[in-house]
Parts: sequence; C-alpha cells; structure tokens
Amino acid sequence: MSASLGPNAFPRSNRLLKPAEYRITLNQADLRVSVGSMWIIARANQRNHARLGMIVGRRAQRRAVDRNLTKRSIRETFRQLIDLPAADIVVQVHSAPRKPVVLEVEKLFARLESKWLQNTGEV
Repeated sequence: MSASLGPNAFPRSNRLLKPAEYRITLNQADLRVSVGSMWIIARANQRNHARLGMIVGRRAQRRAVDRNLTKRSIRETFRQLIDLPAADIVVQVHSAPRKPVVLEVEKLFARLESKWLQNTGEV
C-alpha cells in the first residue's frame, strides 16, 4: 500500500535524512541565523529546492508532546514558504521557546530569507 502525497505533503526529497547530510550542513554553513531559542543553519545545495532537517533534543524540551509540537510547527512553516532558496536548512532548538512556537518559527524563517538575500542576492 502506498500513500499518495497530498498538497500538504512533506516528501523525502525535501528532508535531510542522513547524518552525513546534517554534518556537512552544520560544518560548512553559508549562513547562521538565530531567533530566541532557535537557530537556522543553511548551506546552498545543488538541487532546485530547499531541504529541511530538525534537531529538537530532550535537553531543549523535556516533554515529547512539546518537541512534537515544535517539529510540526517547523514543518508546516517550511511547507508554506514557496520562496525558500535552494539550500539545506537545519533548524536547531536550544531551549523551550518563550513565545508561542509558531510565531518564533515564522520569525526565524523570515530572518533566514532576508539574510540569504543580503548575502547572495537571490531567493
């Protein structure tokens, strides 16, 4: 049985899947942006679309329900943004967000887009 991908899908091609992909992005980042308790680390890729990876550890958020909400918010914001650069993007959560998670994530991606535009001149 194969599940069909709907309009709000998050296909494997849009995700960082392997530890090596995370390592390369984290070690060879073109851009680092932080807002509150979250970081975005981005690196240009050779694909024609952005890929997302998330690091939300137990030290940052003790309860699994909080970690899952954070990851859901990050994925949903990523899916809704159509103007993201062709980059590998890792969102790392360092501590529990003080604001509602959705607001902090949206602000984080907005800063990524503006910084990327300043550094490269393209979106």
